[in-house]
Amino acid sequence: MFSARHLQMLNKLFADSYSLYGNFVGAPHLNSMVKLLGYQGIAVVIEELLKIIQSLVSHLLFRLPVLYSFGVNHDELWPVIIL
Repeated sequence: MFSARHLQMLNKLFADSYSLYGNFVGAPHLNSMVKLLGYQGIAVVIEELLKIIQSLVSHLLFRLPVLYSFGVNHDELWPVIIL
């Protein structure tokens, strides 16, 4: 039906189009979460997300003075923030 070349092209086209939406989290996702979990469940999820964010930020703030004391380049600091 499809040759290997056609499958490779289709795979690349799919990957390119999917990359546009790969990191999207929006209203449809939140609506689904509310329907599945209810408002109390959403509160628990948000509480856990805030704990994770607080942990990441405090870890980063703890490391900044140490990194600056060793003279780390400013551009090398930002990969620490990426999840």
